[in-house]
Amino acid sequence: MEIFPSLPQDIARLILECSAEQDRNSALTLAYLSRQVRSWIDQIIYRSVVIEHPRQAEAFCWTLGQRHKSFFQTHVHTICFAYGISLRHTVKILSVCDRLSSLACWIEPASRLLPTTTVEATVTRVQPHLFTMLSEANIVSSFEYPPRRLSCTLHHLQCTTDPDFSAPLLENVTHLDLYRESQFFYDWSWKGFCEMQNLMYLSFDLSIAASLDVITYVLAFVPASLRVCLVLFHRGDSMFGSIDDFFETDERMQAMVVGDVDRRLVIGSGEALKRYSRYKHMVLERTYKDVLKDWSYSLGEEDMWTVAQGIIFRRWQR
Repeated sequence: MEIFPSLPQDIARLILECSAEQDRNSALTLAYLSRQVRSWIDQIIYRSVVIEHPRQAEAFCWTLGQRHKSFFQTHVHTICFAYGISLRHTVKILSVCDRLSSLACWIEPASRLLPTTTVEATVTRVQPHLFTMLSEANIVSSFEYPPRRLSCTLHHLQCTTDPDFSAPLLENVTHLDLYRESQFFYDWSWKGFCEMQNLMYLSFDLSIAASLDVITYVLAFVPASLRVCLVLFHRGDSMFGSIDDFFETDERMQAMVVGDVDRRLVIGSGEALKRYSRYKHMVLERTYKDVLKDWSYSLGEEDMWTVAQGIIFRRWQR
């Protein structure tokens, strides 16, 4: 079937691929035009996989059985598992899609929701379920090419109270996001962290109710290769009415925002700042949807790291 009979095939392909790049719904529709068109469009559809809901996980697991594993190894470059996806689905998907350049895994086992007061208790509760499934599927050590971009809860993934940053999974990482772990930072030894020679971008979230000492504590361990340390603040259980109030009243925070504490440090907000905020142009605003888009990364798109670098550059020009 000729889609554009008057055009050379390479031009027709370029038109269809550009359309698919701009809109995912268009991509899904175009894939049904012909087998040849589908072979072009599938590379775009499967390049970045975002799984936000359990039904999406079910559907993708079904799709895994319809094609050879090599198809997914070749075409799936990025996967983002949002909060709420089951460990069973995650393990099945990662056992097939094991040549990723970017992985965001924000799942939490159901047992994590049980009351607990220490990291040790958390790992003890989670370990029988999490460790068994990861070991059986050999997920952590089976990646032929470990991802370069990683966002996860390390003490869940490694099933330990003290993550090992020299682990094979982390050896090629250039972008690392420590998801929901800042409350445990003082308990870690940060083994191997300063030796992560490829690490250039680090991010973690922090409640505005937490001590700012956490930030300087982490910066003491970072490798020399680090270019950006992004800290995304959220309200948590703070007494402040908004993140704006925190930025406007805390002098130490203001010093961090303008780069006086560490030139690599960029402060972010989990909610939009008020338009009149004097720090708006120096604070990276990232809602959950923004972060989800950042970790469903496509080459050439602006993400939080390029925005953070822009903030550092503007501060340097002052």
